[in-house]
Amino acid sequence: MTIKLNNHHYIRTVRKYRYYLLSMLELIIHFSPLNRIIRIFTGPKKDLTSIITLRKWGLSFEVRSAMDVWSVKETFIDQFYTRYGCPVVNGWMVMDIGGGIGDFSIFASHGFPDNKVYTFEPYPGSFNLLVGNLRRNWITNVQAFQEAIWSSDGRLVLDTSTGEPVQFISRELGRDGANENVSVPCISFKVAMDRLGIEHCDLLKIDAEGAEYAILFEAPDAALLKIDRIVMEYHDAISSHTHADLINFLQAKGFHVKAVENAVHPELGYLFAERRAL
Repeated sequence: MTIKLNNHHYIRTVRKYRYYLLSMLELIIHFSPLNRIIRIFTGPKKDLTSIITLRKWGLSFEVRSAMDVWSVKETFIDQFYTRYGCPVVNGWMVMDIGGGIGDFSIFASHGFPDNKVYTFEPYPGSFNLLVGNLRRNWITNVQAFQEAIWSSDGRLVLDTSTGEPVQFISRELGRDGANENVSVPCISFKVAMDRLGIEHCDLLKIDAEGAEYAILFEAPDAALLKIDRIVMEYHDAISSHTHADLINFLQAKGFHVKAVENAVHPELGYLFAERRAL
């Protein structure tokens, strides 16, 4: 048993450092200006933003931290949502829950003129960057909403104690455990679809720092039946649920599901669900 555990730890360690080494090479090859990228990752953390450019795509993003750059890298260069999900197709209706600074919304709209993308990002700082990045890249087929998607309508709080906006956790009002909170409006998944008149969603993307359980488990069957595909980053260490619960739930709702563990963080991974009839 000890040997097996040690081997597992060794394999994970090798995989971790291999991933980081390749990621550094990707940053050097694909992003500019290089001196700005280096400063973002190695310099002191400041409340400043920088403009970075993806060379191959000719897209620019305003970012505030290394985590923002990393998100753009994972979406465009690693293409995790495609690798572990599916290619985006022109003419699709896409919902993006947890829009962040707009990386996936731009990925799903740039070069796909007939797509309609609806993106939801509750944190004001991230939402402002999202809107700015859409304008910066002349994206006109994305509508952005400064709201959280949750199990119900009203308000919730974002636990901002991590200091990293892409890692802020949604919590119900009055729930203990958050050192610093930002109150934001929230609506249920069903209400979001009804309000936008969505009768069919080709692709639902979720990166909601653990809120995926509340969003999906409380969504009525009538809303879930409108979804063809779901791709998400899952989070196992935030609530009492794990991605195994998501797999069982989505399979029971008529989806074929596959999941891949994150190369570095075992509590994270990607999950793709596709309706069996497709």
